[in-house]
Amino acid sequence: MNMLRNLAISRRLWMILAIALSLLILAAVLLLRQTHEQMYAGKSEKTRHVVETALGILQHYQKLELAGTLDRSQAQQAAMDMVRDLRYAGQEYFWINDLQPRMVMHPANPKLDGQDLSGIKDPTGKPLFNEFVRIARSQGAGSVNYYWPKPGASEPVAKVSYIQLFEPWGWIIGSGVYVDDVEAEFSSLALRASFMLLLV
Repeated sequence: MNMLRNLAISRRLWMILAIALSLLILAAVLLLRQTHEQMYAGKSEKTRHVVETALGILQHYQKLELAGTLDRSQAQQAAMDMVRDLRYAGQEYFWINDLQPRMVMHPANPKLDGQDLSGIKDPTGKPLFNEFVRIARSQGAGSVNYYWPKPGASEPVAKVSYIQLFEPWGWIIGSGVYVDDVEAEFSSLALRASFMLLLV
């Protein structure tokens, strides 16, 4: 305290200003970090909701199968056709694989349909479809982080997907969001926040 009293008033004022600015910067950094986490959580939660909604299509056609309106192959084909055409947030899609794992239906890459997926790995070496099966068998549903090309592109980018098991047919339905989209949104937000901080 005595040391502060010995300081000139102008220095004390500058010290108060420096402390206030430091606290403001710290608060902005913590807020941006929290926003970043919430953006990821929000995207992941949204993906879970859309997968659960798409699962309702499989449930609908399985009820028609049980009622005898359609046989299993007809019910499965009708469900696949409907899920294949579903889109949300512009170009986001759903795929279906089984527990082998074999691709049942992939709208963005139909060359995969019918193929054994157990050997497919992302650039980090993660056997993503085996991971889907593991989570489906152990938890019934869950999220997986991996790398996958965007529709029409060949370069894999970070993606987080939510998958859910449809037990009556042994199908796994899933969808995901590309993390670079989230990063682009966050970078834009961080840039605006930095500009506001500079103004302050």
